[in-house]
Amino acid sequence: MANFAARQIRYQDMVSTGAVFFESILRILPYKEFFWCWGTSFEVAIANELRQSAIGQSWLTSVSSDSKCSILDEVSYWKSNRIERLTTQWQNYKSIGAVNTYSVENALGTAYEFTLHYTNMSFRLPKQTTYKMYWGLANDFFAITQNDSTVGGQSLVRSSPNFAFANTTMQYF
Repeated sequence: MANFAARQIRYQDMVSTGAVFFESILRILPYKEFFWCWGTSFEVAIANELRQSAIGQSWLTSVSSDSKCSILDEVSYWKSNRIERLTTQWQNYKSIGAVNTYSVENALGTAYEFTLHYTNMSFRLPKQTTYKMYWGLANDFFAITQNDSTVGGQSLVRSSPNFAFANTTMQYF
């Protein structure tokens, strides 16, 4: 799904990190929430192309399932595919938030939740510099759904005959 061939080649050297596989994200997130936010973009950019094959249909069914496997099963799945870590690309247009909450149950069976760590996610778009290197999947998703975009209505799947970046460059954007 890389925009350009050079990036696709670079990703092939990074197969031990789960961050280069969109599946690794879709397998663990609440799909209905993802679809509520990104459904139209995902359909146009990825799902429409995948529905053209039985393997693609099967994959879409598996990642969109409401039932997610346990963390241990997910770790085993990653290890079986030689994925060792999840290292994202460096970026400075946002700070990623995190919430670390525990639930403690007393002897009477009453559970109490408490948060050990809470960090808000925040954007810093006016001061960012990383969009010059890569503008992010969210921006690809946005451009795909815009009628006035040069890639509007096209696919992010490189093997698609309707691949968005087949006849354009990032400079054109």
